[in-house]
Amino acid sequence: MTDYYKVLEISPSASSDEIKKAYRRLALKYHPDRNDGDKTYELKFKTITEAYSILSDIVQKENYDKRYENHRANSENERASTTFEPEIEVPIKFLQKFIDLTKQVSGLEKSQINQSALFNRLKELLSDGNIKYLLP
Repeated sequence: MTDYYKVLEISPSASSDEIKKAYRRLALKYHPDRNDGDKTYELKFKTITEAYSILSDIVQKENYDKRYENHRANSENERASTTFEPEIEVPIKFLQKFIDLTKQVSGLEKSQINQSALFNRLKELLSDGNIKYLLP
C-alpha cells in the first residue's frame, strides 16, 4: 500500500490546508516540465498527484485512512515478530526529516496533533542505527 502521507511528506493529522501546501510545493519541485522531462520526476509527480487527489477528497481520505490504519497495524505486528533494523540516514537527510516534522506540527494545537503518529516518526528517527551513525 502506498503511504500517501509519506509521499506528500505530511503527518496523518495534517489539515486540508497543509495537504494542499505540501502538494503545491512538491508538484512544483517534481513537475516534468521543470525537470527536462526526466522520467523519474514524471513518476514522482504522478504519485504526488495521486496522493493529493485521495487526501484532498473528504470521502476518499476517510476510506484511505481506514485502510492505512489497518495496514499500519498489520505492519507493526509483522515488525514485532521479526528483527527489524531501520534504514540508516545520512546526517543531512536525518536533519531534514526533523525539520520537516517540526514544520508539520508547528502552529498546531495539541489536540490537532496525532501524538501516536508523531511518536512513531520520532522513534524511527531516533533508532539505534541512526544514533550510532551520527556519533563520531
